[in-house]
Amino acid sequence: MAVVPPHRFDDPEPAGPERTAARRGLRSPRARFRVIPDRTRDTPPPRGGLFRSPVLLLGFPLLGLLIYVFSWTVALRGGYHQRALETRLHDLQVQEKDLEADKRRLQNPRNILARARALGMQPPAQQIFRRLPEHRYPDAP
Repeated sequence: MAVVPPHRFDDPEPAGPERTAARRGLRSPRARFRVIPDRTRDTPPPRGGLFRSPVLLLGFPLLGLLIYVFSWTVALRGGYHQRALETRLHDLQVQEKDLEADKRRLQNPRNILARARALGMQPPAQQIFRRLPEHRYPDAP
């Protein structure tokens, strides 16, 4: 609050005992200063608020559009990556089935015997097993 002297040019002339004191050049102790309320705090904020600035008025929609395009691009790129991974998985599953079929074909006993003969291998010779006499050691339990 601002404090100003009581008599200014735009103020009306005081009445009663203050008028006679003012004419004589004396001032009343009661009317020495007058308080003028500060009206700057009572004024409402300007209308329009945050969106008064054209930069902000255009900035928010552009920011939203930028976020939308970025998220759409990321989702599209993720879809391409997922499709590439699914294709690679399918190719590996086909390759695994081919390897399993080759393994079963190579483990077949007929194929093993034919390949061994092609390599020049012969069946094992007849082995004779003999029983040796039991030998007991005196210290053995």
